[in-house]
Amino acid sequence: MTACNGTAASAACKLNAAGGKVMMVSLISEFGSRSLAASKTTTQVVDTGEGLTAILGEWRALQASYGRYPFTDATLIDAWWRIRGEKDGERLHIVTCRWNGSLVAIAPLSITRRHGLRFLRWAGGDMFDYCDSLAITDTVNHDLWNSVRKSGRFDVALLKTIRPETSTYGVLSAFARPARTSMTHAICFNDDGKAAWREQGKRSRFRRTLRKLEERGPIRFEVVREGPVPKAPFAALIQQKTAWAARLGKVGLFDNPHAAALMLQGIADSLAAAGNLHFSWLQCGDDIIAVHLGCAFGNKLYYYMPSYDLEWSDFSPGNCLLVNLAEWANRNGLDEMDFLRGGDAYKEKFANTSRELSDFTFPGSVIGYLAEPLLNSLLLSRSSSE
Repeated sequence: MTACNGTAASAACKLNAAGGKVMMVSLISEFGSRSLAASKTTTQVVDTGEGLTAILGEWRALQASYGRYPFTDATLIDAWWRIRGEKDGERLHIVTCRWNGSLVAIAPLSITRRHGLRFLRWAGGDMFDYCDSLAITDTVNHDLWNSVRKSGRFDVALLKTIRPETSTYGVLSAFARPARTSMTHAICFNDDGKAAWREQGKRSRFRRTLRKLEERGPIRFEVVREGPVPKAPFAALIQQKTAWAARLGKVGLFDNPHAAALMLQGIADSLAAAGNLHFSWLQCGDDIIAVHLGCAFGNKLYYYMPSYDLEWSDFSPGNCLLVNLAEWANRNGLDEMDFLRGGDAYKEKFANTSRELSDFTFPGSVIGYLAEPLLNSLLLSRSSSE
């Protein structure tokens, strides 16, 4: 770990894990606002697997109190690092901020080398959506990102898909260059006037398809909220996604089905450990025709990794599964079903709300100061052509 000093936050909390509960104690009331404002925080860069293991408990406590999204969970990042990140040549660059020894902020980052440059990005950003830093206040988050900028070891930071309502978006907007934008879609269940998902399920074409499917065998929709995930549906997920990627010529995770299975199993286990797992599948007779690995967190269902059997394409198994998922979420009192990244047409068809996500870049070295404007322009040109 590498340590440096930073300015103290004007407000903070001390986190202590006791009996599985997180105890919040105001440092202002404990020490007085004047002494807190004049104190120092300590920033460290965690760059080894051992260092990551050492902070997992504190990170989980911070996530439990301040995490807005499931993908900032320590167990997920740890699984990504052990199974995929380290093997792919990534280097951890997790920036932590402490006050009086207590973890008060963390930026889960990593460094990867591409085209001769060292890129700073979200740890697990190739696997997870809505990556973000965790901090007890906006002021602490501001101090954290100042430390990230000064931490060195990288040439260009490329931080993708930042949600506009986050503190990180406000911090990065003040000093980083906005690059490309993308859209994410969701179903808000409290907006009955625009329940597009329900209308899709009522359309005559969909009902005819469903009747044809029922003629092939009884239909079952199954949901599992605790690990381990059942072997047969999980194997179907891997097989279906692999076949889909090959059919469309998609390059990425499913080039190696065994490695993909290890990574997704690690994600499923991590979501189960955090109590957020939502694993489901649609079965017609003895055939598993569609599968979804996702999570339920913060009163939202996150539509993370869906698949369907290409041989059943005429029956729209993916859409059938999606309608069942939306009905489950609505029936169980969730506020939203978030489709996450990806501008697929079917997501827009089912959704009734959309949000814009932003990418940001900033330099971290002399070489980065030269390269970052060119990279930013390239990203903007690609965004405008898409």
